[in-house]
Amino acid sequence: MIQPGLSRAVPMGILGFLLGALIVIILRALQGLTPIWDVGVGAVLAVFMGAGFFVWGMGAFDPRMSVHGEAAEHPAEPEGEPKPAALLSSTIWQLSTILIVFMIVIGFVAWVPGGPRLTVTDNALASPVQIGYFELSLGNQVVMVSELVVFIAFVIIMMVSLLLAAGAIGAVFFGLSRGIANAAVATHTPLERQLFQLPSGAPVAEAKAEATPVAGPPDAVRNLLFVVVFLAAYAALWLLVVPFISDQILATIVPIADDARLFFSISGALALAAGIARPRNILMPLAVYFAIVTFLYPLFYHVLVGLVYTAVFPNLGGDSLQIQRVIVSLLNALIIPLLILRPLWVTRLIGQIAGLLARFLRWVGTVR
Repeated sequence: MIQPGLSRAVPMGILGFLLGALIVIILRALQGLTPIWDVGVGAVLAVFMGAGFFVWGMGAFDPRMSVHGEAAEHPAEPEGEPKPAALLSSTIWQLSTILIVFMIVIGFVAWVPGGPRLTVTDNALASPVQIGYFELSLGNQVVMVSELVVFIAFVIIMMVSLLLAAGAIGAVFFGLSRGIANAAVATHTPLERQLFQLPSGAPVAEAKAEATPVAGPPDAVRNLLFVVVFLAAYAALWLLVVPFISDQILATIVPIADDARLFFSISGALALAAGIARPRNILMPLAVYFAIVTFLYPLFYHVLVGLVYTAVFPNLGGDSLQIQRVIVSLLNALIIPLLILRPLWVTRLIGQIAGLLARFLRWVGTVR
């Protein structure tokens, strides 16, 4: 059961302290006071808000954490699986607390007198064991900003970015997995039910029971909608979205090759079509699989495999290098989605290959 606790209270207390300090800065700036940050005034509100956020993070306002009297004698109702949003937020809070503890330990090692560190400069702005200050212009005022404040802001931005990225990726795959679950309960032939739906040791006679039909449009309409959505999404991604992101947003950071734009457009179109149309039978898992394959292939070809081959084999050029990059990138892009989506198939295949190899070795041992 996911409940509030110390792992959420520590980062929330820090956020409350920073929020209180920020409110003081904003109010003093709106009133035209100089300087806009005053330690005596700011510390009062920051400490109070930090304490409030800390007890909030501990669960002071959560009914589950304040059960007492006769209500505590009644057994709690069993809870089901945690919701994805609650699980994600709990994980982010735990990671934040672990990161805070890790930074405190590193800071202690860096600042302890005579500790295991190497002092390379006396400049506070370049030293890992000193806190430097620099000037920042805010309107008509010049404020001295600490590097520690900038570092804390960077850590907060990093954790928020992690939350948004993990939430977006989790939402996409959660939606696609729901589509696969709906396809799994659709009507199958008796042979398919014997192969995929019967548990180990169940009698074959149970396969005669008809599967419960799934509400919604018929399979033909879903498949047609999948094709229409795929074509429309591919045209929009290839002609508008991907060129805009590549040329306007990422152009100064990392160039996107034309083949990568093509594969990313196909991957996004497959994911959108599968999430919207939710086709049944084998079309849904195939769409999810190839969406991941077409997304991973350009990453392997241009970044992972490409950089490794260029560094390890600098003298290997021409068609040989190109063919090797294509083969290695394609194998990685095909195998990794199988490990994610169908690990049982992979383990069975490995077991069969190992069995064949063992029989071959036993046969070799009997040859004289």
